[in-house]
Amino acid sequence: MIQTDSKQLSPPTGVSGKRAPAWAAAIAAILALALSLGTLSLAGCSPTPAAGAQVGSPERVRATPPPPPRAKSPSSVTSGVADASASARATPTPVPPTPTATPAPIYMGLNLRITNPDLGTVTVEPLTPDNRYLKGTGVTIKAEPDPGNKFNGWSGDFPSTAQSLTIVMDSNRNIQGGFTKLAFTLTAGQVEGGTISFSPNSKTFDYGVNVTATAAPAPGFVFKSWTGDGSGPYSPLVINMDRNKTIGAEFVRGEYTLSAKVNPNGFIDIQPAGSRFAGGTAVTLTARTPINSNYRFGSWSGDATSTNPTITVTMDSNKSIVANFIREYTLSVEVSPAFGGTVTPNYGSFDDGTAVALTATPNPGWRFVQWAGQATGTSQRTTVIMNWDKGVLAVFEQVQ
Repeated sequence: MIQTDSKQLSPPTGVSGKRAPAWAAAIAAILALALSLGTLSLAGCSPTPAAGAQVGSPERVRATPPPPPRAKSPSSVTSGVADASASARATPTPVPPTPTATPAPIYMGLNLRITNPDLGTVTVEPLTPDNRYLKGTGVTIKAEPDPGNKFNGWSGDFPSTAQSLTIVMDSNRNIQGGFTKLAFTLTAGQVEGGTISFSPNSKTFDYGVNVTATAAPAPGFVFKSWTGDGSGPYSPLVINMDRNKTIGAEFVRGEYTLSAKVNPNGFIDIQPAGSRFAGGTAVTLTARTPINSNYRFGSWSGDATSTNPTITVTMDSNKSIVANFIREYTLSVEVSPAFGGTVTPNYGSFDDGTAVALTATPNPGWRFVQWAGQATGTSQRTTVIMNWDKGVLAVFEQVQ
């Protein structure tokens, strides 16, 4: 019976007890490896007696070797067996992939210039500290004007009138934008019976400017109310320019009162007669002195001034006019004796309060002595204040 060991197989020997050849040792090593790996089992096997041998003979069974390999020596066979055993037990080691080089990032610059930036707001999303972006980044620029201003649009690499602009930073970009103030027009509508004026005197105004509108009625008209973008019965009117506006005014013919008085005595003839007149009516006034009175017409005062007794006024408002009459006094001068000399002036009518200078001139052989009556003194010259009718006497005497 064949004796075997799972760990070691003795090399076969010949019948004579001599050591088997080297190839037999190699076969024994292969069998030992197969038994250790469990791929070969010798259980239940019996040797076949060789020809001429007796069953039960102690002679070991001689294995019939296969033909030796042609290309390998016995030492190579042994080495190959060992390598096969090592490969069966070793774990394969993964091979790491060859690293790929990462390209350096590329950045593009955004040059953004805004005109009148204080008139609005510009936002950039995303916003970087140095206005540089990774190539291919999308950037949104939005302009928002403040009230009363407008955005002028974009120019440069991306001309556009839209307030929001989205660009791709695939190269350096130059973009310009800006704001300006809104300007509005103020127009005076067609009016009848007057005019409208503006201060400041212009047709266009910036947003938010206050403009004063004044309604001036023509003679005979009165201002009634504002129309259009104005309202109310009062002039002047302050208008805030927050849009284009048209201002109108309504004028109507007025009715006015004429007050005519005299001072201190006299009368006034009014044509057409009356005290209330439609706007624009021409009224003639004539100042008349009472018959046999000591008054004369002096001047007009109040809403009309003139020294002409007849005037014409246009009733474009309520008017108050005074006709001023002046009291006159008479001066009479006499000489005593009549052939002693002369006095100038020697007669006349003078307005109330007039200072009249008198001069006495003696004839040859005579000399002036004194004044008498409503004048006094010994000087040849004297002054008389005409505050009533006065008589003066100049006295002369003959020279001895």
